[in-house]
Amino acid sequence: MPPQASAVCRQQQLTLYFPLGAGSRSWMVACPPQLSSTALLDSNNLSITPDCQQLVIRHGDFPFDQVRQWVLDWPGDHDNYPRLFLSRGSLQQLRSSLPLDPAEVRRWTSQQPIDKYNIEAPLRAWFASQDLQLEAALIARCEEWLNAVIIDTMLKQHGKPAPGVAPHSQSVLLLPALNLADAVLSAPSLTPARRKRILAQLAFFGCAVSRDDYWSVARGYSANPNMTTTVSLYRTLAASLIPSHPAARQWAETGLQELQRQLREWSDPDGGWLEAPHYAMVSLDHMVGAFLMARNNGFSDSLHDPQLKKVFEWLAQISTPPDSRTGGFRRYPAIGHTYHGEGTGMFGIMAGLYRERDPEFAGRMQWMYEQHGKQPIGLFGPFGTFSGYRSLLLSHSVQPIPMELTSRWFRNTGVVLRSHAGTERESCLTLIAGPNHEHYDNDSGSITLWGLGRVLADDFGYVGAHPAKFHSLPEWSGIQPANGPPSVMTIQQFASGRHLDYVSGIRDGWRREIAFLKNPRPAGNVGFLLHDQLPPPVSGTWRLWLTGERLELPGSGRAVLIGQDDVDLEIYFWPTTTRLTSEPGEAQGMVRRNGKEERQTTRQLALQAELQAGGHVSAFLWPRKKQTAPPEVLWFANGRGVQVSDTDGISYLSLPAPALQRSPDQQARFTGAAAAVHKQDGRLHTTLAGAATVSAWGHTTTSTAAGVTEDSVSLPRK
Repeated sequence: MPPQASAVCRQQQLTLYFPLGAGSRSWMVACPPQLSSTALLDSNNLSITPDCQQLVIRHGDFPFDQVRQWVLDWPGDHDNYPRLFLSRGSLQQLRSSLPLDPAEVRRWTSQQPIDKYNIEAPLRAWFASQDLQLEAALIARCEEWLNAVIIDTMLKQHGKPAPGVAPHSQSVLLLPALNLADAVLSAPSLTPARRKRILAQLAFFGCAVSRDDYWSVARGYSANPNMTTTVSLYRTLAASLIPSHPAARQWAETGLQELQRQLREWSDPDGGWLEAPHYAMVSLDHMVGAFLMARNNGFSDSLHDPQLKKVFEWLAQISTPPDSRTGGFRRYPAIGHTYHGEGTGMFGIMAGLYRERDPEFAGRMQWMYEQHGKQPIGLFGPFGTFSGYRSLLLSHSVQPIPMELTSRWFRNTGVVLRSHAGTERESCLTLIAGPNHEHYDNDSGSITLWGLGRVLADDFGYVGAHPAKFHSLPEWSGIQPANGPPSVMTIQQFASGRHLDYVSGIRDGWRREIAFLKNPRPAGNVGFLLHDQLPPPVSGTWRLWLTGERLELPGSGRAVLIGQDDVDLEIYFWPTTTRLTSEPGEAQGMVRRNGKEERQTTRQLALQAELQAGGHVSAFLWPRKKQTAPPEVLWFANGRGVQVSDTDGISYLSLPAPALQRSPDQQARFTGAAAAVHKQDGRLHTTLAGAATVSAWGHTTTSTAAGVTEDSVSLPRK
C-alpha cells in the first residue's frame, strides 16, 4: 500500500503532507488536556475512548449539525413485528406448532443467561409459552446489547479507532442484537417509552452505517470483499427492521444494489466465488439473509436469482468425498483461507427457500446439507445473519435428491476431477486456478487428492498467508513477488470423459498438465498423471504434500505413501532416476476434526524432487487398496505417456503428443491431444481429449474435433 501521508522535518520543524485529489477537507487542530488523556493508560480498561478521539467523534465522525438532522422519531406501524424472518401472522402459526416446555422457560429465566451465541432456544421457549418473566428477560437483554453495539461501540467507539473498522467483528454481537430486537418489538409488555428508544437506536444505526464515512468502496475506505458484504447487510437489515422510516428505502437500495453487484461480479459464469470457500460463505450468509429480509419487507426480490443457485452448486461440486476425520461427512476442500474440516449448513436453508420455486434444486441442496453432516453455517467466523431462526429455516419437508458430482472446470476458481461419486471409492483431485483468488495463499496451481475414497494429499487449511513451500506445486525463486499478490494459474484446456479427464494450465511460464485415468466400473482403479515443466533459466523444488502414516522411498524415481486408512498411494517418477527426498511439515490452526472444533496441529509429509532449469518431471499417482499388489508401470514419450498393467487389465495414458508416440509394448500409438486407452475383459475403451489419432490393439480412433471423443469396441477373440 502506498504511503498515506509524508512527513518532512526541516530546521527542527515537522510537516505532514496529505495527498488530496478532488473534494475538500475540513481541518481541526485541538490539544486536549494531558492529564485526562494519559490517565487512561493507568486504568484497567484501555478500551475507553480517550479525549482526543472524543473530539474526532464529536466534530468529525458524528458532528452534531449533521446528526440532529437524522430522523429518530417518525410515524409508522411500530407494532407490526416481527418482520425479518417471521411476520406477525406467521408467528401465531409457529406458536401453535411449538411444544410448551416449562423446563426451557426455567432454564432461560433462572438457570442460564441469554448469550449472543444462542438466542434461538430462549426465543422459541418464549414464542411457545409467552411467559412474561422470559419476555422481560429478553427485552432487558435486547436493550443491553443495543446499548453496547450502537452506543458504546458505534457512537462512543470504545475499543474502536473509527466507526466502520472491522464490521465483521462488530457483527458477532450486532446481528444477534438486531434479530432479538425484531422479536422484542412484538412483545405485548414492551412499554411505549422503551419501544421508542429501541426504534430510535435502530434509526441511528441505519443512518450511521449508510454514511460513506462508515464504509465506502468508491473512496477506498473498505477492506476485504466479504466485509463490504457485511456492511451491505447492515444497510438492508436496518431498512427491513424499520421500513416505515423516511430513509429506509434508500438504505435498502444502497445495500441491495451492492449485493446484486457482488453476485454478478464476484462469481464466475460457473458460480465460482471471488474468495476462498470459508469467506465465500461469510458473504453468502449475509447476502442470502439480506435478500430474504428485503423480500419479506417489500423491497426488491433477488433471493431466486439464477446466479445465486450457481454459486451454491459450485460449493456443492467442490466438496470433498466423505472424510473419516469429520464423522464420515463431506466438507469444503481446505484450500486458501478455509478452515480444515469446515462444511456448511447453508445448503439446508437454501433447500427450504427454494422448496416451491425449484423443487429439484431444493432436493439437491437438502442432499448436500445431509452430506455435510448438517453443520452450522460456517466455522470460526461471523455467521450470525440467521441468529435465532436457523432451526425455523431448516424445518421444512424437502426430500433429498442425490447430486451428480462430476469433473468440472470453474473458470475463475479452478478444476475438480472426480470419479465414482456417491460410492465408498470416490476419487477427487482439486486444482486451484483462476483470477478469483482473494483470501488464498500462494497456492495457485496446487492440488489436493482423494483416491479410492481416502484422503492422500491435503492442504494445511487456514493458518495465515502460507507460502508456496506448503503447497503441492513447484517452488521457484520468483514465485513470491517482492510487491503485490502472487500470480495465478490460467487454465488453457479442460476435457472430461468417462475414462479420461485432462487439464492444463500455466503460471509465470510454469506449465502443469494433469491426466486422470478413470475406470467407471464400481470397483475400477484410477490413476493421476502429473507433468510439470519450468521455463529456462528457472529451477525449483517440486513438492507434493501427502497425508498418511509414513512415506517410503524404495529407490530412485519411486515412492510409496502408507495411508492412514485402507488405501496406499504408489508414486512413479520420470525421469526414473529422479532423486526424491521427504520432509515432514506441520501447522497450527483452527480445525474441525475428530469431533472437536479447536486449535490443532495438522501434520503432513512432503515428497520433494529438484526440478532443473528448463527441465520437466512427471509423476504417476496410483491409489491402491492395501491388500492389492502395485501395478506394473512403464513410461514412454519422455515421461508424457504411461503404460499401466494391473488386475483391471492394461491401460495407456498419453499427454498431448505432437509427434507419433508408441507404448512400450508397441500395442498403442498416439498423436495429437491427450488420450487414454483401457483394455479389459475383451473390450477396448478409447478416449480422445481433442483432435487426435490413437491406434491400439488393431483398432484406430480418430477425431478432428476439439471436444471429447469416446469409442468402445469388442476385440476379436484369439
